[in-house]
Amino acid sequence: MDADLKRLTELFDTGHLAPCWLIHGEAHKARTFADQLIHYVFTSPANGHGMRADLVERHIKNGSFGNLLLLQKNKDAAEIVIDQLAVLPDFLNKSPLIPGWRIILIDQVTDLNRFCANSLLKSLEEPPQRTLFLLLCQSLGTLLPTIRSRCQILSLIDEKESARELPFRSEARELLQLAHQGNFSRIQQICDRVISGDKNMYDMLAATLFDVIYQEALIAKNGQSAELWLTLTRFWADSKTTHLDKQHAFFTMLASVENPAQLQSAIG
Repeated sequence: MDADLKRLTELFDTGHLAPCWLIHGEAHKARTFADQLIHYVFTSPANGHGMRADLVERHIKNGSFGNLLLLQKNKDAAEIVIDQLAVLPDFLNKSPLIPGWRIILIDQVTDLNRFCANSLLKSLEEPPQRTLFLLLCQSLGTLLPTIRSRCQILSLIDEKESARELPFRSEARELLQLAHQGNFSRIQQICDRVISGDKNMYDMLAATLFDVIYQEALIAKNGQSAELWLTLTRFWADSKTTHLDKQHAFFTMLASVENPAQLQSAIG
């Protein structure tokens, strides 16, 4: 992580730091990295605000630094909602409280609900000068491709961490293979064991399935896998907004592995 931080700080010092970064890694590790980068940017002489470093540090620690906007889901909430994102346009369009850089930290970007994610796209397309977006993400496979395509990606995950990044990875691989074989009796058995009556677990299982397909597409540079991933993630997002039963939506996805086009008519 030290080498990654050094690379980004050098890019900042030389004026070549991209405005939007997707930081992929375990939640605590990614947040620690982001906090270190934020601290560097705000205390660097290249920022040019003229404040003493110790004063900046105190404001950051107290959460009172006006040039930093933190977006994360509220305690006991399932997602980041549109009301929380409503402050972003004002934060970007008004002159910064303190001369220098502004930073928007979203922890985690996959916690944004669909409306928030679509709204965020507009801000990522043309961020104002001296503005930095840091989007934290544990699983690239569950992230909207439109968000990912607008960011530079920094992965803090090594091969060992990748193997345990999400639960049910072996089950997801087996489900994908069984879907290609059309073996739905075995699929039902695996799902019954993993879900154990809690349909909310389908969200986790789907997330891991998407991540497996996404990684396969990257490693094999397989356009067909990439298209399958894109189709299934869009369907899963749509199924939530139309309130499809999670079990029904998940089995519909697996049934469509060989023929993704049939998902187009799955939501009526």
